[in-house]
Amino acid sequence: MRACPSCRRAWPDERETCPRCLASLVEDLDATIACPKCGLVSPVRMQSCPGCLALLRPDDVDRGPDIARSLALGLRMHRPANEMAFADGPGCTLLRLMPRAGLVLCGMAGLIEANLSGPGIQARPPLACNADGRTLFRIEPYAVERAVVAIGPDGAPLGTYLRHGGPLDQRIDVRDETSAPAARLEPVPHGSGFGLVETGGDVIGLVTRTDVDDELWVDDQWSGTPTTVDLPLQPLAFVAMVVAAKVLLGRPEPVQVRQPRDEADDQLDDLLGPIGRRIIDGFSR
Repeated sequence: MRACPSCRRAWPDERETCPRCLASLVEDLDATIACPKCGLVSPVRMQSCPGCLALLRPDDVDRGPDIARSLALGLRMHRPANEMAFADGPGCTLLRLMPRAGLVLCGMAGLIEANLSGPGIQARPPLACNADGRTLFRIEPYAVERAVVAIGPDGAPLGTYLRHGGPLDQRIDVRDETSAPAARLEPVPHGSGFGLVETGGDVIGLVTRTDVDDELWVDDQWSGTPTTVDLPLQPLAFVAMVVAAKVLLGRPEPVQVRQPRDEADDQLDDLLGPIGRRIIDGFSR
């Protein structure tokens, strides 16, 4: 038998809800649950903590529809605070939520996992990758030109990333924490994007670069996806590699490609209509 936490009536086990109160039935009316955020103990029938309003059972919540809806609107949700950063794996996307904002890293589920902080919004070292108030790694200049190193919170290197010499050369040598050659990031022949090729082996990851046009500004967005679970790099070194690709091969900051329109332009468009606007544009060329 299970009971209703509202009216405290007992009902057969096959029922899920109380027919009188429509509340979900529970096995033990006196059972409690501790809030994963603040630790406050509440009755198990409650869904949210009365102290901090956090979900008492966040793992039971299907975030799929909310994530899909947010992405469709061009928005991003943050990873729940009770989950570790990049718990789903090192696959990630480096982007800006707004044209003049800083960079953030989104994980494989599309949630914001961490943010990058530096002297400004430029993708130039030194940069710190932060999550939940702690630093996951730092991107620092390396001892040679056109190279960066990722340093973990313990001060030890996670990986080193060295771009090849020529200005048109898009290859990056990837070394592990001991500075031993681990892989090379190189353009995919006759295609878009880059392949991460293990030294003396196969392709172990893919990296894509996409130009994002936000009406007035254009910036490049970088994504990395491992194609094997046996990476010769630490997971955070793979994440840092995506950041290094942006630093060494991408735009340091968004480029303005159009001037903002003012109210007078909108009023003129309303007056001319689409045909009149095409005629005016033809004369101005």
